[in-house]
Amino acid sequence: MAQVALSPVESRYLLARTELEAVRREIEALRPTHTRAVEELRIAREAGDDRRADELFREQFIAPAVRLQVLDSELHNRGVAYREARRDYLRALEARMDEILETLADPDLPQPQQDRLNRLYVEISQTYREVERERDPIEEAMLRPIPSLTATDRDSPQDLRDKASFLEAQVAGDYEAIIAFTTQEIAVREQRLRLEREGADLRADLSRFDADRLPGTGAGGGAGAVRPDDDPVPFDGAYVFAELPLVDQVEMLRSIRAQAEQYREETLQRAALFRQMAEGGTT
Repeated sequence: MAQVALSPVESRYLLARTELEAVRREIEALRPTHTRAVEELRIAREAGDDRRADELFREQFIAPAVRLQVLDSELHNRGVAYREARRDYLRALEARMDEILETLADPDLPQPQQDRLNRLYVEISQTYREVERERDPIEEAMLRPIPSLTATDRDSPQDLRDKASFLEAQVAGDYEAIIAFTTQEIAVREQRLRLEREGADLRADLSRFDADRLPGTGAGGGAGAVRPDDDPVPFDGAYVFAELPLVDQVEMLRSIRAQAEQYREETLQRAALFRQMAEGGTT
């Protein structure tokens, strides 16, 4: 059987990830400048200093706001390319793991080759899990069912202990990571809810500063106009999830976290059972 080549798809995946991260870093670097401009605009408006507000808008606000719009679009395009490359890479890894399992099914396979393929399978599966974790906010929190790992008559006590270790370190560990991730994402969205409530009046006030007020900018208030608010730039793949109200996002993440907690407990219980069975056998 011809082996699936990983190098081309892996290279494409790594390049797509690097390009996406470069755009994200530029956004993060530019965001403080934009935030400061918004804050100074707010202060000027509250002081009733329209001349200062117009000056700030032209000299400090407009350039980073336009650049953030460009980066927003580029982030989306890079995100699409990254998701496609990641999907292809995961499929190639899956195919390679399937090949290894098919080879290992041969009862006449020499023991040294079995050992080598088992080590290779573990390495590839670890890579697969690492790539899987590099997901969009809601994708990363998607739960997989508990693996249908069972004990057989052929399992030695060491086999049972290995299965228990796999459940504890890999499977339960993945659920623990999802619990921590969703907890962090919930806190971020709760903070955003508070800031949105406090900043609603400010954004409405700043929206008056559209380019129609500034002759010669070439921008207008309709489609393509610069948004003078401070809405966060959405990250890779977050568009569908981000369209939900923040309250709904929080509830969805809480539900996922509760399910992950349940899966983690069931996984640890199964691991404990395997260890009990191993204790009843021979070493």
